[in-house]
Amino acid sequence: MLRFSADEGFWDAACERYWHREPFAFAVDADAAPFDEAGVFAALIAPGDRDPRDWLQVAEGSNPAQLRDYRLGTFKRFGPQSADGDFAGYYDRMAGVSFGFNVHDLGRRNPALAHVADIFDAQLGQHPLSPSPRKWELDTFAGTYPATPFGIHRDNASVFSFCLVGRRSVLLWDEDYFHPGHPDLTRPDPEIIARHAPAATRIDLEPGLGAYWPPSNWHVVLSDGNPFAVAQVSAYFDPADLGR
Repeated sequence: MLRFSADEGFWDAACERYWHREPFAFAVDADAAPFDEAGVFAALIAPGDRDPRDWLQVAEGSNPAQLRDYRLGTFKRFGPQSADGDFAGYYDRMAGVSFGFNVHDLGRRNPALAHVADIFDAQLGQHPLSPSPRKWELDTFAGTYPATPFGIHRDNASVFSFCLVGRRSVLLWDEDYFHPGHPDLTRPDPEIIARHAPAATRIDLEPGLGAYWPPSNWHVVLSDGNPFAVAQVSAYFDPADLGR
C-alpha cells in the first residue's frame, strides 16, 4: 500500500499510476497528514457565513432507503458547537440520531488548512496526462448515516479522502457499469447497493488510511452507523473536459 508521506514517492506513484485513472487506497504517515481532527473541528465551529453548498441531513428513521427519508437540519441545532469541545463530545451529544453533513471551504473557515490545496495543486494540478483542474476544494463529511443520502453517484472531481474518525467504506464502479439515469442511482437503499457491491472496488477506511478516486468512478459511502468523519481534497474539472 502506498504511504502518504513527506518524500516524493507518493506523488510520483500517484501521478504515474492512478491520477485521473483509477482508485487506490493509501496509508497516511501521522507527521505528513494534511488534516487532523482538531483542525477540521475548528473549521466546523468557526463563526461566519456558511458556503451555500453546505448541507446537513437528519434521517426520519433508523433505516433510510430514499433521500426523502431525510430532512434538512440546521447546523445551529444539529451541527458541531464550540461547547462540544471536539468530535467525541459532539457525537456524545448526537447519540441516537442518524445524520450526516458536508461542509465546504475548510481553508476559509480555518486558515491553518488553507495551504493544503496548494500542496496538491503543486504536485498534481499540472500533470500532463490530466485536464487542468478548474478549482481545488477542501471539505468534510461526517455523521452516522448508513449510506450516502443521495446514493450511488459521481462528481466532476478527483477526490482524496482522509479518514479522521471512525470507519467507513467507499464502493466504486467503473464509468461504464452504470449509465446516467439508471434507476438504482441516487438511492441510499442498502438492498439496492448490496445488489451491485460484488462488482465494486471496495476501500475500507479508518484513521490513518485514505482513498483516492477519479471523476469517472461511480461511488457511494457506507458505514456501520457509528460516528465517522473524513476530510477531502478535491480537484474539480469542467464537465466538457470529462466528456460529459
